[in-house]
Amino acid sequence: MEDQLAKLRQQVAERDAHIQALFQERKNANDKNMREMASLVNNLSQSQHIEQQLRQQHQMERDRYLENELELSSELEAAHNTIRTLQEELRRLQSESQTLQHAYEDQIASLNTDLERAAKQLKEAQNARRASSTSESVCVRQEDKEGLLRRMEAEWCVIDEVFDRDINQSSSSAAAAACAGEVKRAPTRGKGGMQQFAWVWGMLDV
Repeated sequence: MEDQLAKLRQQVAERDAHIQALFQERKNANDKNMREMASLVNNLSQSQHIEQQLRQQHQMERDRYLENELELSSELEAAHNTIRTLQEELRRLQSESQTLQHAYEDQIASLNTDLERAAKQLKEAQNARRASSTSESVCVRQEDKEGLLRRMEAEWCVIDEVFDRDINQSSSSAAAAACAGEVKRAPTRGKGGMQQFAWVWGMLDV
């Protein structure tokens, strides 16, 4: 009986040890699973945090992209408006340039016409002045010749008077007679003397 009781106690102890071993094994496995689960939870939490950060960053980038798109759309519209304004200004400037070109060409044509008319008038004035100058020169030369001839006639008259007076006063003097002979041989007395000097007129007829 005691042997059986001891045998049973041994079996119970062995079973209890086996149970303790199984319990410890299960406990270790559970601890390991808990650690792995905690790690997974931690990783999941980190992943969720990272995902949230990525979503926030994506949202911020999307908002910035939309803001940039709106800004670029506004700038593009402003650029189109500027281009239309510049095109209108260019057309206006081209129209003004054509108008100014036509006005310039008309002014040049008018100036050319005025220049031709002025040149013609200048030429006519020069011809008239040349003709007037020639006429005046001829008149002046005519007056100069007539005045010179009148002065020569007056001088010869004075010479004739002096000659007659000297001859009357010195008729008995041989020297006076010789002088009178020399003077008489010169055809220069009175009107006849003027006729003998008609070559002066020809020399003055330039």
